[in-house]
Amino acid sequence: MGCLLSIYYGDLVEIFQEFDHGDIIVMKDPDDVITYRKSVERLRVHIFLNGLDAEFEQIQGEILRIDLILVLEEAYAYVHCDTVRRITLKNETDHDESSTMMAR
Repeated sequence: MGCLLSIYYGDLVEIFQEFDHGDIIVMKDPDDVITYRKSVERLRVHIFLNGLDAEFEQIQGEILRIDLILVLEEAYAYVHCDTVRRITLKNETDHDESSTMMAR
């Protein structure tokens, strides 16, 4: 699960880098540049979240409810931490169940 997530994220970053390389936008007003970059970053986070499997539905909702707009790297880190947490909890549950079975 974690490995596939990092592959998906890496592929997405490569695609976005290719777009950035070919994206020629000329803006003179610094505020317009900032607004444009925020808009692009928000779109990238939504694309990332939309590409996740259904098992990530809860974390997707949490990220979308955050008042602060996350950049793509932050959204990935948030999902990755949640994935590690879920894997750890699953392993602990599996270990507890096998310990209970041995005790019987």
